[in-house]
Amino acid sequence: MTRFVPDLRSYFDRCRLSVHPLRIGAGIKGKLVASMSHGCPSVIGAVAAEGMNVRDGAQVLIADEPQAFARAILRLYADQDLWSALSAAGMDFVKKTYSWSVAAAIASGALEQANLSRRCAKAQ
Repeated sequence: MTRFVPDLRSYFDRCRLSVHPLRIGAGIKGKLVASMSHGCPSVIGAVAAEGMNVRDGAQVLIADEPQAFARAILRLYADQDLWSALSAAGMDFVKKTYSWSVAAAIASGALEQANLSRRCAKAQ
C-alpha cells in the first residue's frame, strides 16, 4: 500500500493512462485533474465528466458501457497520436481551468466583490 506521496511525478511517469469509471461523484474530480496535470491521458465515465467541463475526444475519452470503456482504454493505449493529443490537451485544460493563477484571480475577484458589497451595505 502506498501512503501519502508528496510528488506524484514518478508515479505518473510510469503510467501510460489513467481510468476513472466512477459510479458516483460530484464536482471536481481531484484524481482526474491530477492525472491531466501530469500529462497522463484518461478514459472516464460520464459521472467522472460531470462538473468537469471536459469533452470526449478533446481532453479525455468518455465511455460508460463496459465494452465501450474497454475499447476506449485499448484505443488510447495503442494510438500514439491520440495519446499525445489528449496528454497535451489535458495539461492545457488544467492550466487554463485549475492553475494557481486562475484560482488567485477567482479569489481576488470574490474578495473584491465582498469588499464592494460591504461598502454598499455601509452606505445604506
